[in-house]
Amino acid sequence: MALAGCVPQRGPVKEITFSLWGSTEQLKAEQAIVAEFEKQNPGIRVRLMPLGARYLEKLQAMFVGQAAPDVIMIEISMYDNWACRGVLTDLTDDLREITRESPLLPVPRRAFEREGRFFGLPINCHGYVAYVNLDAFRAAGLPAPQEGWTWEQLLADSPKLSRRHGDPSARTDYALLIPQFPMFLAAEGAEIFDSDSRPTRVTADQPAVHRAFDFLRRLQASRCTVPPEVQNDQGSYQLFRDGKLAVYFAGRWMVPEFAGKTSFAWEVFPVPAGPAGSVTVHGGTVLSVWSKSRFPEEARAFVRFYASREGARRSIAAGRYAPVFADLAFGPEFLSFRPPNGMVEFSRTMEAGRSRLLYYGPGMGEVGDMVLNRAEQALVQPEVPLAEVVRGLCVELQRWLDRPRPSYPSSRP
Repeated sequence: MALAGCVPQRGPVKEITFSLWGSTEQLKAEQAIVAEFEKQNPGIRVRLMPLGARYLEKLQAMFVGQAAPDVIMIEISMYDNWACRGVLTDLTDDLREITRESPLLPVPRRAFEREGRFFGLPINCHGYVAYVNLDAFRAAGLPAPQEGWTWEQLLADSPKLSRRHGDPSARTDYALLIPQFPMFLAAEGAEIFDSDSRPTRVTADQPAVHRAFDFLRRLQASRCTVPPEVQNDQGSYQLFRDGKLAVYFAGRWMVPEFAGKTSFAWEVFPVPAGPAGSVTVHGGTVLSVWSKSRFPEEARAFVRFYASREGARRSIAAGRYAPVFADLAFGPEFLSFRPPNGMVEFSRTMEAGRSRLLYYGPGMGEVGDMVLNRAEQALVQPEVPLAEVVRGLCVELQRWLDRPRPSYPSSRP
């Protein structure tokens, strides 16, 4: 009894909640990360909260109802809006701690650093690459894409890759699914504002923007791209997986959908180049801590673990993420994963100048919608002069710019 009295008593286990999205396979990877964290931190339990469809709307309701998860997986489009509302904890010191051994690559840092601060720790932030059906290219007498291949070259070769409108003997029904329009803007070196973080003036009425819209229209006019009705009926990545598409643009997150599931050989390459070079667009995901978490220190400990190099090693094994740390992204551990053989292409999209967004700040989603809506107009109303399309975009952007925009919390906790 005396000896028993000398045994230190453990405190109560604290449970934190972690909201996220993802496939069943992805959730298995998350569970493995949680299990390792709990093993190393026996006083903390992490309860996964997969919210599924309408993820952002559900989180918004939780914030309003003061019932948000302790740890939140956040996609870049809502990062700034929620940071400005004060619902995300400043994690700058935590970022500094996990990057002592290895720095972040330039794009993940640019994507989430705001006035020298971070309101979430990046766990994934790579850009789009070109998934290429090698058998389709070979059957068309085309070499696999080489360094420096261009959008104009892809447009010229599209009839050879399109059985529906081009070469009846082509292996694929269509050459490509039209990618996100900002990819064309990036390739042209177009700037819609005078600054991508603190805009004061709309600059969209410039030759590079006009050229991007013009290329978009010419690409659709080739009739070698997937029509909207076909995409609505047969999906997007499914068309590539099923051998109906020669080129598909996405990031590493699509690898599990293709690995071992195609009847043809495929590989990844940099996106085609424009006047500004081979510049793509990127996504981005962080883990954040709710500012009103009941267990803020425990939540921060889990976020640091997940976003650390140790956590990154575990998350990249699921096949969807690319590590945001320079040494891991270009190291043998990540580059040895197969498929594809060109794993390094995912890493290169995080280097300076290789991928970008049009704007980083509050209202990112609104700005993106304006640009995409004008791209849609250019496609569905070919009779409207491009000058009018661009002018309409400038008017909308100016209205948005004239509105008061929220600011980030002025002080750190």
